[in-house]
Formats: sequence, structure tokens, C-alpha cells
Amino acid sequence: MRVREAQAVDVPALLGLWEEFVAHEEAFDPDEFDIGPAERRRYEDLFVSKLSDPGAAIFVAEDGGRLVGYTMGWKRPRILAKGSTGYVNDVFVTEGARRQGVGTALVRTILAWFQAEGVSKVDLYVYAENEKGKGLYDHLGFRAIAHRLTKELE
Repeated sequence: MRVREAQAVDVPALLGLWEEFVAHEEAFDPDEFDIGPAERRRYEDLFVSKLSDPGAAIFVAEDGGRLVGYTMGWKRPRILAKGSTGYVNDVFVTEGARRQGVGTALVRTILAWFQAEGVSKVDLYVYAENEKGKGLYDHLGFRAIAHRLTKELE
């Protein structure tokens, strides 16, 4: 397995991974997701735009020529503080490649990229019920600082 920067040619495979990611995340919050062709196109556009954005990075984990995971993040200004914050939008590893260090390698790679870009703090969200995800982030030194609350409006 190797981790490398994503390229435009990876977008179709990234979309396949994204669909698996959404199915995985949907288990934590079934009412949050309404995925259809329009959302798939929006995410395809997001992948394409972030690939050409110098303030963003997408890394993929490749095993035997097949993508088994990805991470995507970007820099954003810090509010009420100096410098910039890194935001990890996605981290996903296919079920068959989990518990083999792929997620750790992906997160370490994007953290190294953020550090090289001069970022001093990195944020991400993880579902409260996602014990495996929380375990990965704890292992890598992340700490919980807030709870995201949500309320459905009628």
C-alpha cells in the first residue's frame, strides 16, 4: 500500500470511494443524507476544484493499483486567532482495507502536508457513535474540544 497525491485521473475512483463513504456515514445519521445524481455531480466538482487548489490536498491510498482510501482537506483562515487552520473534510478507507494502517497513513500524510503549508492547527468532525474513527484520531493526538448539536426544524 502506498499513499500518494490524487490526480485528475483518480476522480472516477474517488467518486466510488465517496459513495462508499456516504453509505458508511449514513449509518450514523440516516436523516442527514439524501444522495442522488445532483449531489454526486457536486462532489465530483468539489474533487476537481480541490485538485487544482493550492490551498487544498487530496491523498489516496493505493494497493495493487486499486484505490482503497482517501483523505481531503484544505486550509482556511482562523477566526479570532493568527495563522490558518487546516480542515480535514473526509477520511475514508474501504472495509476490506481497514485495521491495516491505511487510515493512519492517510491522516499522517495530510497532517504533514498541512504542517509544510504552515498550518498550526487541524480540525475535523467525527460522528459521536463512530468509535473506530474516534480511536484513530485519538491515537494520532486529536482531542475533542466541542460537541456539534443538531435539531431538525419542521
